[in-house]
Amino acid sequence: MTPQARIYVWFTVLTGLSLAIIAVASEWRVEPMDLPLYVSLSMITASWKVRLPGLKGSISPHFLVVLAGLVQLPMIGALAGLFAGIGVQMLWNSKRRPSGEQALFNMASLTIAAVSAKWILTSLLTVLPPGGVGYPLAFLVAACAYFLLNTLQVSCVICLVEGRRMTVVFDLCHSWAFPYYAAGGVLGWWLSAAGNPMHWLPWLCVMPLAYLGHRYYRVLVLR
Repeated sequence: MTPQARIYVWFTVLTGLSLAIIAVASEWRVEPMDLPLYVSLSMITASWKVRLPGLKGSISPHFLVVLAGLVQLPMIGALAGLFAGIGVQMLWNSKRRPSGEQALFNMASLTIAAVSAKWILTSLLTVLPPGGVGYPLAFLVAACAYFLLNTLQVSCVICLVEGRRMTVVFDLCHSWAFPYYAAGGVLGWWLSAAGNPMHWLPWLCVMPLAYLGHRYYRVLVLR
């Protein structure tokens, strides 16, 4: 790893840790009914990973569950499922285990994306009137923010480590995944609008969309 890449990695790690502490401290509560199901679904979808050609990494539809968790759960629960999914994606059926720096960077970059998306969503929902087209747009904006913050951070570190151009890395790894992030934003809006009479039913509806995302990734990679 180049010195520039190492500086960037540790800056990201410290930023992610700081944001996680602030976010959890500002919203300290636990939802015992939904948390075990959310963590389980996060781990299952993270195991549906597809290796990216020409790169030392993989992608999974885990982000769909994370986006749903940001809507339905407090920050500590959303981060618990996020970290559980990251652990499975990095370690499950992996031919090469990530180094400590790689693991910390992955967790930190996704934490930055998740916390930022949550704050953006909360801010928009406080200023928009209930109902109407504003609410689904707020969820879509939050999903777009999650997509851009996560993918740009990963693309940047790949450029620093492997000496590739940013546009090439972003197009190869992430640009085609944007429609599924947008679908995750719509899904988050639906979960929010569904209310909480049956906690488990909306969560189970996430799985078919996540599996379709997994199959979509595989088809693109095989091409």
